Amino acid sequence: MGKSTVLAELARQLNALPFDTGIVYRALAWAAQQNGISLDDESRLNSLAQQLQLELRREETSNGLAVRIVVNGQDVSEVVRAPELGEAASRVAAYPGVRAALLALQREVAASAERVVIAGRDIGTVVVPEATLKIWLDASLDERVRRRYHELQQRGEEVTLAEVKRDLMQRDQRDTSRAAAPMQRAADAIVIQTDGRSVQDIVQQILLLAKERARCADAARTV
Repeated sequence: MGKSTVLAELARQLNALPFDTGIVYRALAWAAQQNGISLDDESRLNSLAQQLQLELRREETSNGLAVRIVVNGQDVSEVVRAPELGEAASRVAAYPGVRAALLALQREVAASAERVVIAGRDIGTVVVPEATLKIWLDASLDERVRRRYHELQQRGEEVTLAEVKRDLMQRDQRDTSRAAAPMQRAADAIVIQTDGRSVQDIVQQILLLAKERARCADAARTV
């Protein structure tokens, strides 16, 4: 259970648009691979991000609203979710030029729906600092390793716990130390510890927080 799982269930119950911003960086990493661009070539990746015809489309599904991603006219919504693109996305996301080029797109999606639930590593601090409710899901490294290992096993991938732990630690180091929009908790974010808790338990807590925030907003408008 990770933030994407919580995102999907929370958006379903709120009838809101679910948007995991990581998919944008995955799309760029995929496009780089298609164009033979090295993930170490910052200059070419910056140019690719600026020139990429990338579109996010809302879609009605049996489970509610969803976001599909189209690159240069090609729907790559499923392709970019490949596990190997997670690491690649973290690498391209470290470049300031890439983040700047893709920021406007993320904000556009955030403003495109009456209700939207956004997940990412810089949402409350950079992408939508004015968000009505900010949640920081926290879990111990061991818990995250266990979840990721289980997820990869279900996909049929052969990995060890040590490999998963190493990859997560490397990604955390890269995301927290990057010059542009490092991963950090917004000062007004509410921290929710997720170790040993179910998705439904966490979602119910967030729903209660959202209802309380809405009541406070309504009360403020009547004053």
